[in-house]
Amino acid sequence: MRPRIPYAPLLALSLGGPLLADTIYLTDGKAISEVAIVRDALHKVEYRKDRKTDSVETDTVLYIEFTDKPQLVDRADTAIQEDMLLDAEADLESFVGGLEQAPSRKHPWARAYALFRLVEVHQMMVQMPQMAAAVDRLGELEPDSRYLPMAQVRLAQSLLDTGKSGEASKALGALARTISAKGLSDRWKLEHELRTLIFDDSLKGAERQKKLEDVAGRAGVRFPVVRNQAEVAVGEQLFSANDLGEAEKVFEGVTADPRADSRTLAAAYTGLGDCLRARGEPLATEESGKQALSEALAAYMRVVVVYKTEQLYVPKAMFYGGRCFQLIAAEDSEDNATKLFTKVIRTYPNSRWAQEAKGFRNKPKGPK
Repeated sequence: MRPRIPYAPLLALSLGGPLLADTIYLTDGKAISEVAIVRDALHKVEYRKDRKTDSVETDTVLYIEFTDKPQLVDRADTAIQEDMLLDAEADLESFVGGLEQAPSRKHPWARAYALFRLVEVHQMMVQMPQMAAAVDRLGELEPDSRYLPMAQVRLAQSLLDTGKSGEASKALGALARTISAKGLSDRWKLEHELRTLIFDDSLKGAERQKKLEDVAGRAGVRFPVVRNQAEVAVGEQLFSANDLGEAEKVFEGVTADPRADSRTLAAAYTGLGDCLRARGEPLATEESGKQALSEALAAYMRVVVVYKTEQLYVPKAMFYGGRCFQLIAAEDSEDNATKLFTKVIRTYPNSRWAQEAKGFRNKPKGPK
């Protein structure tokens, strides 16, 4: 007797329907599931669902979860999660190199996605020239991709993070030209205005906070991604002014409403960890202090585990995660702290946090 073969998978194949489907997550908290992305462009994301083609405004897209990826791209994404960045770079280069002339017909979105991931890989490795080249390449090969302005913002901010303020301003100028040439929406105009404020080191104190709050207010419910970016900048301003209570409220608000890019969420969880640690450290021998430090540790570890591409925040979160372990002084705390300090030193050897970690590794620094 022949083995009985389920007919449903065969039927799906015969109709040309994908066995795996993509999901579009929107800024209003909703999701469009079981779709196939047809075009991932600057103004609209087009998709197929139930044999019909439809679209959604790009400004309403929070992120897209691609289920059926080309093999090299899927392997690169896995390598990034496992901190195997050189392997990820090689796979992404191989994939993009094979599509220099035209994008994949099966995965029309994949070349732009792979180039953006390549931008992120170079950012994680703090390779600014290579990152800039990848952004330029994205602009040349996929000039109408949704990822282009995202990559330009990421490059500008990364250059500022690494102390290259002049180059950061030039990169921000490239974003302004894209906004003008491509007729991008108010979402990107607000993004550019916000970055200009953040990059302006002449703005201080209350004046800076007021301007950031103004951008957040104008972004409002329509552009929650930009609003949360501005709110995080407000929180960081409050923390620098030692207004820890208000800063904590701002960071909690952003983490409770995670309609934001990965950098914003990494910054919000790091800021929340800073506030909780500052509250708990003086009371580390008391139950309330230990509770605050445990909550700070959870916030820091979320950054380490979930937001690996954000190299400005990950090493800081690793270091202070180690300090929280030491201050909590529970069983295995010192071993866990040493593991985090060692990873900071090995992964980010040129960072300030690696130098700090060397002073605390294998030296118990819990409460006396």
